[in-house]
Amino acid sequence: MLEVKNVCKSFGDVKALKDYSICVKKGEILGLVGSNGSGKSTSFRILLQLLKPDSGSITFEGKDLILCDKKDFGYLPEERTVFRDLSVRQQLYFLGRLKGMSDSLIEERLLYWAKRLEIEQNLDKKIRSLSKGNQQKVQFLGCLLHSPKVMILDEPFSGLDPYNLELMKHIFLEYAKQGAYVLLSTHRLDHIESFCSNVVLLDKGEIRLQGNIAQLRRQSDQRCITLMGDIPLHQIKDRLPYASVHKIGQQIRIILPNEKEALLFCKWVMKQYDVLSLQIEYPSLAELFLEGKEYGML
Repeated sequence: MLEVKNVCKSFGDVKALKDYSICVKKGEILGLVGSNGSGKSTSFRILLQLLKPDSGSITFEGKDLILCDKKDFGYLPEERTVFRDLSVRQQLYFLGRLKGMSDSLIEERLLYWAKRLEIEQNLDKKIRSLSKGNQQKVQFLGCLLHSPKVMILDEPFSGLDPYNLELMKHIFLEYAKQGAYVLLSTHRLDHIESFCSNVVLLDKGEIRLQGNIAQLRRQSDQRCITLMGDIPLHQIKDRLPYASVHKIGQQIRIILPNEKEALLFCKWVMKQYDVLSLQIEYPSLAELFLEGKEYGML
């Protein structure tokens, strides 16, 4: 277990983290969400022992973080930190040697992950010649190379097209199932919802919302209706002036304050119009966070 308890960190008068507490279990993927300056990067740098907390405690698998082997942690930073004039192979040998790996082990792991990430044809190309997406995959391979127990991923999907996003997503899931601890931050709430089990919402260094994503969604009073049919949008807005109503392609998405309101609307719309499809569900993670707009996050 990776456990952070009541960690505080300030930079002068700026409180970057205030009583920050999280718990990540083996095999879990934890998503961190927050605007710029919310404290996500500071929390990552403390876990990587690049910064010292002012107070609080951090333990990993029963040991104080200071006593843990830094090789147990892998990091994919938000910024590009590759040497652009090196080849992919040279960059990865450099990173592997920093971790104390033998050249034979580096080559073995490098070839395995390069094939999994579909960049084996780029190993002897200079990094500057690669697309942004392939440069990101090189950084990800560098994070995986020494088989860390903990993966810390800061905006890991930057520069990736949908195909490569899915490719990396499956590797995250597979790695977690093998017993790793995965922490990632992203501004894309749909990415968090698609494969993270738990989420932490940070705002100005404080945790505003935390827990299992499915449970958080079920705890909300809101209900969301998705329907299709020849229904004038202005009629819905007239009927529900207090609701959020959006049309996405052929679908109409309506967010209502509670289940009673949702059921009453469904009865009305099915009597008035020819409805092709209709579904009531809990709000998405993005809609849930919009519900907590008072935190200034969205």
